[in-house]
Amino acid sequence: MDENVKLEEEKELYSNRLELSGSVYDFQLDFMKVYKKDVKDSVKIFMSPQQAKSVCMMLTKSVEKYEDTFGEININPKTNAELNKQ
Repeated sequence: MDENVKLEEEKELYSNRLELSGSVYDFQLDFMKVYKKDVKDSVKIFMSPQQAKSVCMMLTKSVEKYEDTFGEININPKTNAELNKQ
């Protein structure tokens, strides 16, 4: 982040659930903290398709570096099956 940018309020959220939707114009990422089936907190982020692709590339590189250092991240087979449906 540019050091010259001043934020009035910075929000941090631990997310254990993500819902994703999109249109031809933008993507919407809804990050949520869910506890016992209740949403305790959430933040929605909207971005252009170009920015979404850049974020995807950055995350892919970060996950690869993480796995090189700490080993493979295992995904629950049920989660993997749900992702493959989309």
